[in-house]
Amino acid sequence: MCTCIIADDEKLARDVLKAYISRIDDLDIVAICRDALEVSRFLEQTGADILFLDIEMPQRTGLELIRSLKQPPRIILTTAYKEHALEAFELHVTDYLLKPFSFERFTMAVDKIRSMPSAITSRNDQFIDLRVERKMVKIPVHEIRYIEAIGNYIKIYMAEKMIIAYNTIQNMNHILPGHKFRQIHRSYIVNLDKVQQYTATTICVGKVQLPVGRRFKKM
Repeated sequence: MCTCIIADDEKLARDVLKAYISRIDDLDIVAICRDALEVSRFLEQTGADILFLDIEMPQRTGLELIRSLKQPPRIILTTAYKEHALEAFELHVTDYLLKPFSFERFTMAVDKIRSMPSAITSRNDQFIDLRVERKMVKIPVHEIRYIEAIGNYIKIYMAEKMIIAYNTIQNMNHILPGHKFRQIHRSYIVNLDKVQQYTATTICVGKVQLPVGRRFKKM
């Protein structure tokens, strides 16, 4: 189940999205917002997997909201203005729907998110939910020591066990709290609270020594 936020200041647009989402079994609306401030508050307190976001809204535009989010969810923009498309994709939105759009076009946008490696139903500083061997597993964030990427899979190392999940290091960067985790190499993310020693080229997590990639030294 993917949690969704609808953000649009027009009632008709909100109603269309509600109707479309209700026709897709694995989408669940957790908030309906009328401006960017409401969205920002909800994401800070609760989080969501998908944000259906209008661009022209009171107080702050949708694009301004995206820039302000430290850990944005997957975003599908819904707008009547095609001139913002280039800027939107530079901000890494998943899709850009021009109003009025059909249910078929809407499902194409949702399918783009489904095709991504992530299978997250919630995200916060305490837990992440990942799909492991066809079932959802809740992983306490504080127990993660470091993560290793191997192709389209990741290994999550904890104190007493290791979990293999179908995911990417790029996606884990997106969902893990940035103030607690840091990518140090193209293949490794570490929990900063678990680092015991470090040099310019290596980081020690417990008895494990991990390499620091050249382009990550200044991060």
